[in-house]
Amino acid sequence: MMEQNLASFLPPSLVDLVLWRNLPQTGAVVATFNLLFYLLLFGGFTVPQLMLSIVWVSLLARFMFINAVRVLAVFDKESYQHIPSSIAKKLSGNAYSADQFEPIAEWLRTSINRAFAFWGQVSSCKDTMFAIKVLVGLQVGITVTSFFSLASLICLGLMALFTIPKAFESNADQIEEKTKIFWNAAKVEMDKLMQSIPKASDHPDYPKDKAN
Repeated sequence: MMEQNLASFLPPSLVDLVLWRNLPQTGAVVATFNLLFYLLLFGGFTVPQLMLSIVWVSLLARFMFINAVRVLAVFDKESYQHIPSSIAKKLSGNAYSADQFEPIAEWLRTSINRAFAFWGQVSSCKDTMFAIKVLVGLQVGITVTSFFSLASLICLGLMALFTIPKAFESNADQIEEKTKIFWNAAKVEMDKLMQSIPKASDHPDYPKDKAN
């Protein structure tokens, strides 16, 4: 069920990544995000400097690896000589084929349409209560996010994406049971609160004909 819910707004490749279908791959992605966050937060890097540094380190590592293989090929041609050319051939192709990119493009199109449809529904103000709820939600969001930097919010969001769905998938029955108990208790308390609020019809001066 969690996989189906994620598939409604994430590409299939990201669903597998978020649900830790490939443990080493997801672990490497999470470790990389955390490393980038700490470099940005504590290393004194600006965002452009960090991005350029990542490219520089990646290229330097590839340069050192290729040339080390070329040196080894001097002593053992059969084992190492083909490696640089095979890497170059692999990297010279398309990163995504048309079939691979099609679900990603469809996901982007669907996400953009949903965002515009939601904004249109809210900004048209046809449903006054819905618009008020969105305004209150935005105000709460503004207040909460004022305590965090953009990098912190991105990191928290990514870590939540990589932990909450997997935790829910692994403990779906327990979470659903606890959620139902909490929801039922909240409904009971809300009903009590609503009943404790004085009604205008209960006031002695309220016209009896209107009460009926």
